[in-house]
Amino acid sequence: VEASQRRMVTKWISWLVQEMVFPIIRCHFYATDTQTHKNRIFFYRKGIWSRLVTATLQSLEETSFKRLTAKEVTAMMDRSNASNLGFSNMRFLPKGSGLRPLATLNKPTTFVVKGGGKNSMRRLKKFDAINRRLKDVQDILHHETVRDPNVLGAAVGDYKAALLRLGPCLRAIRRQKLLGRRPQAYILATDIKGAFDNLPLESLERVALDLISSSSYQTLHYAVVKQNGEAKYKKLVSSLPTAAKGERVPGPLVTEAQRVSNTGGAAILGRESRNSIVIDAGFAKEISDENIVPLLRAHLRE
Repeated sequence: VEASQRRMVTKWISWLVQEMVFPIIRCHFYATDTQTHKNRIFFYRKGIWSRLVTATLQSLEETSFKRLTAKEVTAMMDRSNASNLGFSNMRFLPKGSGLRPLATLNKPTTFVVKGGGKNSMRRLKKFDAINRRLKDVQDILHHETVRDPNVLGAAVGDYKAALLRLGPCLRAIRRQKLLGRRPQAYILATDIKGAFDNLPLESLERVALDLISSSSYQTLHYAVVKQNGEAKYKKLVSSLPTAAKGERVPGPLVTEAQRVSNTGGAAILGRESRNSIVIDAGFAKEISDENIVPLLRAHLRE
């Protein structure tokens, strides 16, 4: 009886919060986190939030964004080519001075295409999430940077990579201290205002395209199970060379139809440690530069 009553109370509280409390809050407040407080929720009155967003949009139109006409939007959204990435929704994140615009690239979007006449039917055009559309581009560029880390110069992508670069320097300083010397070490941290807004996109596009060294790539998904029961899902990306006459030369990964000459299993086993079970997911995907180059250009230019 007590368990049944507890379940009823839990359901009632859940209904009260979801059907009563949340709608009332949404009617009067805009709830969001901030750039400096990720685990705290701030509530802005709708009128105040509307004025903040309007001022931010006006500032963006004066600097880096352009407001499109309805005809321009319809023409862009109604293109049928494969490189049409569509659009992304934008949200604003409060920061110390004003709002920071954030594009939600990880969610699909829908656009209503209006007909030309008064009685013409409207139709919905759906776009996949931009991050999903660009996943192949990211896989290829990541594969090329792993294959030749020198192309990144001194750039690092995370704290682990920064530590690998900083470690030899710190060890050299410690050795100097053991010898009785006192070398001075300085670490400089800077925050460049509007860094991404001022990137030379033409130069960035040229650098990214120069990284693509093959006309065809393949990705293979697999899982690795360790002795302790730990399982990890991984992805292996490899370039496929082509013969002089344009015929495909079997690389370390091939599609299911080319399993006769498949050496993908050997490529995977060469990457993984011993005493592990490698499970092929059962499919390989071929990626052509004819598909990824237009997507990359569309992402940088539009």
